[in-house]
Amino acid sequence: MPMATDIAFAVTLLALLGSRAPLWLKSFVTALAIADDIMAVLVIAFFYSGALDLTALAWAAAFVAGLAALNLSRVMRPAPYVLLTLGLWYFVLQSGIHATIAGVVAAAFVPASLGRFGSAARDAADKLRDRLEALEESDVPREAWELVDEREADLEEIAEAAARRSAPLYRLEHAIHPWSAFLILPVFAFANAGVGISFDDLGATLGGPLALGIMIGLFFGKQIGITGAAWLAVRTGIGRLPEGGRWTQIWGGAALAGIGFTMSIFIAALAFPSPEELATAKLAILLGSLASAAAGVALLRMTGDPGAD
Repeated sequence: MPMATDIAFAVTLLALLGSRAPLWLKSFVTALAIADDIMAVLVIAFFYSGALDLTALAWAAAFVAGLAALNLSRVMRPAPYVLLTLGLWYFVLQSGIHATIAGVVAAAFVPASLGRFGSAARDAADKLRDRLEALEESDVPREAWELVDEREADLEEIAEAAARRSAPLYRLEHAIHPWSAFLILPVFAFANAGVGISFDDLGATLGGPLALGIMIGLFFGKQIGITGAAWLAVRTGIGRLPEGGRWTQIWGGAALAGIGFTMSIFIAALAFPSPEELATAKLAILLGSLASAAAGVALLRMTGDPGAD
């Protein structure tokens, strides 16, 4: 549960911090949160799956092979990938492996670049850019509503053409994002985040090994593990701090990575069938995440440069 970083909350806080959280730190925390969630999905797949159905697993492998064939053939339309991913998800679900692993596998095969179509896309982008510049330079009087409507229609057509020429992975991401951000995640949060708190035995609940393990893991574990790993990478020459970067900023980003919510609660629901244990885990996730958020914001506000770009 402490492994998973809630990308939405962490990135939102970084955005609210503005220039006190430099761009490199936002990129670092975002990449870290994605890696955390991928590892959390793998934990679910390996430790919270049922007995394997080899027939369903063989069908799932066939759909993976189909996705690989699409990728090698440089198919740029998202629709074939979506259809094969739906089939992969179904057979992974039937195989006994947790179905979340299907999304990780499928995403690895959707092209994130235009490959040999890149030159054609660049030519098309140049033409669109020229057309957009011509529209921006044209002088359209505000009262000429018919001309204004035509211009707006042209701008919409340019935007749609530009979207069609982006890589399939980004097109799918932008298509799915509104549904994920404004429907799936809120429904999940409302359905699973309810925590009943009994103040009579609150101290005993939070002092137990389950709650302490989660809270210490989210608050101290993330800060020590991420900051320590980054320090070790720099000391061994594997990585380096960005120009102007400070260790206190890494520390603040590591604290924000202790915010766990959606995936943490999801794993808790799989790990603890007992309602009492699940409620304790949810409360610990909430308190550990709030403490991590407060620590991360405080560190970055104290040490960040308010005038930095």
